[in-house]
Amino acid sequence: MDKKSKENRKVSYIWIIISIILIVSVGIGGWLLGTKFATREDEIPKIDKPVEETKKLEKEDESKDYVYEASYSYENKYQTYKEFPNVKDEIKKINYGIEVEYREGTQYLEDLRVPYINIKTEVAQKVNEQIKNLYLEYALSFDTNAKIVNDKEDLPVARHILTYQTYIHQDILSVIIIYDKEATSNWNLQYMTYNFDLKTGNVLSYEGLLSRLGYEKETAQTELEELIGEKIKSLWTEYQIKLPVSEQERFILEAKESLQESIASKKVLMFVKDGNLNVLERISYGTEDNSYYIFELTK
Repeated sequence: MDKKSKENRKVSYIWIIISIILIVSVGIGGWLLGTKFATREDEIPKIDKPVEETKKLEKEDESKDYVYEASYSYENKYQTYKEFPNVKDEIKKINYGIEVEYREGTQYLEDLRVPYINIKTEVAQKVNEQIKNLYLEYALSFDTNAKIVNDKEDLPVARHILTYQTYIHQDILSVIIIYDKEATSNWNLQYMTYNFDLKTGNVLSYEGLLSRLGYEKETAQTELEELIGEKIKSLWTEYQIKLPVSEQERFILEAKESLQESIASKKVLMFVKDGNLNVLERISYGTEDNSYYIFELTK
């Protein structure tokens, strides 16, 4: 075999070897890429897998519940004061659908209680800031009233209610804060309500709660309006209030319009208890009373 033939055969062998190497490399590379993509797919939660099984809502303090009593401090000078010298110390209750206790006689700073939302989200922190500001307002008022008593000033002093209740239904956390100051004999309880989605940490809207609980929006509003009308009529009966038909119709219409405005402005006060939506709505019925009442939507 001449020298030229040998060189041609050598070149052919080299190209064969190179081709084999390329085929093997591509095969190995494809196998590696396939393995990598398969791993990424495994990391993606399955659509039919509940969110709470794949991602637990993070708490700020995992050793505590989603809500616990906050320990804020205004650095109060006073811890107690006597409302009126001759008033007997007594714990009483008031109930407009949510029962709360209050004291007559000696008032205690420790009775001012607010919740801390133990959820690690920006939304929860904003809510906690609102709640803290409310507490500081009441702690300051407590000291102001205690100073009036301590200095024996001839001024009226107030009692305070600042407390809260919570309910959990499935993945919905409802927090209700109840508060008021009064220097007479009539309480006018105020409310702040928050409903957290324990899957996302977000605050649920009125429409969101209706959807989550299985209510139809139009049906729910109609039922709420009917409940409000029935409540006003029952108050007229209870307090023996007699009004012309035109006045009765006006009070009921105004109450329904107030509800509609609350819904439209996204300011509905609401919470979930035992799986039912409860709405707090202020109603007037011909007296000085202008309190909030609870209206429960049952299924």
